[in-house]
Amino acid sequence: MKKIAVLIGVAGLAATASAQYNTGIQAGPFNSDGPAGDATNGVFSFTYGASTATFNTVRIRGTATSGGVGSFLSELRWRLALDGGATRDSGQLIPGSTWTGGVPVDNSQPVANFSLTGGNAYSFRFWESFNDGGVDATWTNVQFDLSFTAPVPPPVIANLGTLSDGHAPISVPGTLAASAVNWYSFTAGSGSWEDFWTGITPSVNTDTEIGIYSADGFLVSSLSNDDYSFPSAAWSHLGYGPSLIDPDGPGALVPFASASASQGRYGATSPFTAGNTYYIAIGGFNTTFGTAGFAVTGGATTGPYLLQVIPAPGAAALLGLGGLIAGRRRRA
Repeated sequence: MKKIAVLIGVAGLAATASAQYNTGIQAGPFNSDGPAGDATNGVFSFTYGASTATFNTVRIRGTATSGGVGSFLSELRWRLALDGGATRDSGQLIPGSTWTGGVPVDNSQPVANFSLTGGNAYSFRFWESFNDGGVDATWTNVQFDLSFTAPVPPPVIANLGTLSDGHAPISVPGTLAASAVNWYSFTAGSGSWEDFWTGITPSVNTDTEIGIYSADGFLVSSLSNDDYSFPSAAWSHLGYGPSLIDPDGPGALVPFASASASQGRYGATSPFTAGNTYYIAIGGFNTTFGTAGFAVTGGATTGPYLLQVIPAPGAAALLGLGGLIAGRRRRA
């Protein structure tokens, strides 16, 4: 059984930018050296000269010249230092291994929303994802472009409607193709305490992974889930609520505080806001769930699954799922 994990990925966004700012070119040189936040990092400082605005996409342009220490191009990173000690880190800026001379870099990637305040000073720090013990690269003629991009919602297989307290259990069969991500949407109603499952029976156990995104493209609570422990290690489960369906019961309500992380129980309070739309992403192992921009990359595993959405707590949960899971337990 694989362990529950938060998986982070980076992907581009496609939409119309509604806010833009560029820092202007600085000649440098700036050393890419040491881990994130280390005193040896080269620092690109700038004063934000526009009205307070929110951004979520960062583009870097410049030339990275090898430091000659056997480091890889793929190890180059930046960190944006924000107000109040907040930061945003890049993923990989350019693929490649050891290199000589200067290489042009032009990379854009989404990050979690951040705001800049007019007149305040900010900085980008250049660091290494693997510290080779010397200067990986020297950056010259660097410019950062900041923008806000409204993410485009993914295409959905089905809209599950409004999920309010006590709604009828929902079961939607589906099939995963290689590298596919299957999307579903729903609107949160009042009292949205929900259990999300992807299992069919213990003998039909496609290795699925599941994550939930808000309408602005962010992974809800920065959590995704893979491999619920019972009745099949291949099932996935996300649960939110003070009491949740416990298949080990079977079908009993269990307080969140007594549920283990291996059971995929992620929230004692609902992360859903009534009236807002959310998106469920289902993929096969080994799917990666990015934190922004609906950035999900499907895994290689294929096969059938059954998306089940069960209200919890409530009589509907017990009646709708308790007997079903009890039956599965007897057959397991």
